Amino acid sequence: QLNALGKGVASQPFVTAGPGGVSDVVEGAKVRLSALHATLQEQHRVLQRTLERARLHTEDTQRFFGDQTTALLAADEFFGYIAGFTGLLAATSIEVQQNPKRWQRFFSAADELQGEGAKPRLKRSLSVPPESAQ
Repeated sequence: QLNALGKGVASQPFVTAGPGGVSDVVEGAKVRLSALHATLQEQHRVLQRTLERARLHTEDTQRFFGDQTTALLAADEFFGYIAGFTGLLAATSIEVQQNPKRWQRFFSAADELQGEGAKPRLKRSLSVPPESAQ
C-alpha cells in the first residue's frame, strides 16, 4: 500500500491477534497512526509554504498592475477582473476576425490621427495574421 505521499506502508491486519494478543494489535495501530500523523503534518507544512508563496505572488502581481498606494484586493476578486478582461479580449478578437471590414475603418482613422509626419504603420488586412504580413 501507499500512504498519501506515495511512500510504501506495510500492510498489516488490524484486528487479528497474534501470539502477543490484543496489545500487539493496539501497538501496531499506534505505529500506523503515528506515521499517518507525521505524514499529515508534513503535508500541512508543504501546503502552508505553498499558500504563502501564492499570497506573495498575488501581492506582487497586484502591485505591478495597480496603484502602489491603494489597498490590495482579495486575490479572487483581483484575478476575477483579469479573467473578465481576458474573456472580453478574446471575444473582441473573434468579433474582429469574423467582421474584418467592419473594423478596418478604425485602422484608417488611426492613420489619419497620426498625421503626415508620423512613421507609417505596417498596413495589413485584419484577416491575415501579423507574421504573414511582413
